[in-house]
Amino acid sequence: LFVTHLSFMNQLIYLDISCAMFQRSFNSMSRINQFIEQFALTLSQCNQIETLIVSYCDFLVNDTFIKIICKSLSKLKHLDLRNCSQLTDQSLHFICKYLL
Repeated sequence: LFVTHLSFMNQLIYLDISCAMFQRSFNSMSRINQFIEQFALTLSQCNQIETLIVSYCDFLVNDTFIKIICKSLSKLKHLDLRNCSQLTDQSLHFICKYLL
């Protein structure tokens, strides 16, 4: 429900979803990846975001998520990625290329 209404929050400048948990079972990696991509695409529509905190959302934050939000959230000044262990050097590349 949150994901579907996120796109209506186009004036959002601060979002903290740290430690978010989902009760839905995805049953496969393919479905998890689809959800992550859709969530990132929806979040990218909130292009006024300056602070995004996704720490301890290990299941949600991966290289695809970072790629999508970095390309879209040009006003982002603070990105908290603590304890997001799925990230690789590819994420760092996107952060440096689009956000610095």
